[in-house]
Amino acid sequence: MGKAARAMVFLYGAALIVPMVWMVIGSFRPAVGLITMPPRWDLGLTLENYRNAISFQLMKWILNSFIVASGVTALSIAFSLSGGYATAKLEPYGGRAYLTAMVLGMLVPGMVMLVGKVQVARFLGFYNTRAGMIVPAVGAGAALLFFRAFFRRMPDSYREAAIVEGASEGRALLIQIPLARSMTAVFAFTTFIGSWLSWLWQLVISNRPELYTHPIGLWILAATSEKMGPSGMIDYGRLMAASTVGVGILVLVFVAGQKYITRGVLGDGDE
Repeated sequence: MGKAARAMVFLYGAALIVPMVWMVIGSFRPAVGLITMPPRWDLGLTLENYRNAISFQLMKWILNSFIVASGVTALSIAFSLSGGYATAKLEPYGGRAYLTAMVLGMLVPGMVMLVGKVQVARFLGFYNTRAGMIVPAVGAGAALLFFRAFFRRMPDSYREAAIVEGASEGRALLIQIPLARSMTAVFAFTTFIGSWLSWLWQLVISNRPELYTHPIGLWILAATSEKMGPSGMIDYGRLMAASTVGVGILVLVFVAGQKYITRGVLGDGDE
């Protein structure tokens, strides 16, 4: 790697890391020290921002986000694995037409289908429910195609041996899932992150405060933040504290599955 390429990588990394470092530092700083230019560093550290954020139901938002993201991830992986296995090994009638329709559907922006999804959710009784925040958000497009390619490369002897031993197709799939655990970990992580950060669908499907997720909570926290003095500035310390807690949860999720995620990204997850 040349010097120019290294410099670009360094600048790109700095552009990603510096705002996060500033957010973490700011979460422990008095709010007044964050809005003065230059910032004041003589005010010491404080946990007041975290106490204020928790008083605004921060932990409830975190719990809701975890439930929604976990539900969307579990259902998406289940549909992707079973769909990829079925279209690769069982070759169901109309399977190619289904895959073609699914790929074409992936080309349609989600914003275009937003109104229709809300109407269907209302018809099914999903509006203002946690199920409505999870089920319509489940997606198995790209992941299903990758799992289909994975199972097509897998020798048929695995499935045939399981069937000979009396296993059903579902049991045969469960036997082969450990071979795709690295790929599964990658898609589970990316789906969890995307579901955690999703806010538009969660905003339109529910108006009950007890169901708000972390991104919606941050938006409300900024919109209803107490003003500081005549300048009317937002309480950035409290907002940074709430954001830091959310980012910390995502970092813990990555650390928990780092081994398999790294294998899947590097392409050596097929064991």
